[in-house]
Amino acid sequence: MVLLVDRIIANVPVIIMGDTGCGKTALIKKLNQILNNGENTLEIVNIHPGITDDKLCKIMEDVDKKAKNMKDKELWLFFDEMNTCLSLSLLTEIFINRTCNGKKLCDNIRLIGACNPYRKRQGTKEKCGLSRSDDNENELVYLVQPLPQSLLYYVFSFGSINEEDEKKYIHSIIEKFINERNI
Repeated sequence: MVLLVDRIIANVPVIIMGDTGCGKTALIKKLNQILNNGENTLEIVNIHPGITDDKLCKIMEDVDKKAKNMKDKELWLFFDEMNTCLSLSLLTEIFINRTCNGKKLCDNIRLIGACNPYRKRQGTKEKCGLSRSDDNENELVYLVQPLPQSLLYYVFSFGSINEEDEKKYIHSIIEKFINERNI
């Protein structure tokens, strides 16, 4: 965590790689809260396969305006699941050049990303749920794009979650759901 904080403060991009549920987003939310005296200066962009370059540029335009209005404060921009879309070349430009389609971004924007590992399945493929027959034929654990070589310098591996922790994570989600609804 100290290395992540040092890089964020120094305005060096950070990309956290780890399995779903291992705490990447929760860590960034908590670090932002701690380093900004409880004030939320975190903007989360949920990346998905439907994100296009045009949509990403519009998001960046809005974020840049918000950052300009923050004056002496830092705006943390967190791209969650950034390697699930086909706009990795634009995300690479944003992270490395600090521009979006050539337009310079505000200096007070801190760039942070999270991605899932590019890893093949172990063992047999599961067939379940309401899905097309070819949905479960993919050999990858996550449907992701490999990160460009130029972004790999910024990656911190969060590792993978073990089976026991995964069960605890699922249990906590269900428990929270039940408690919120007084079931």
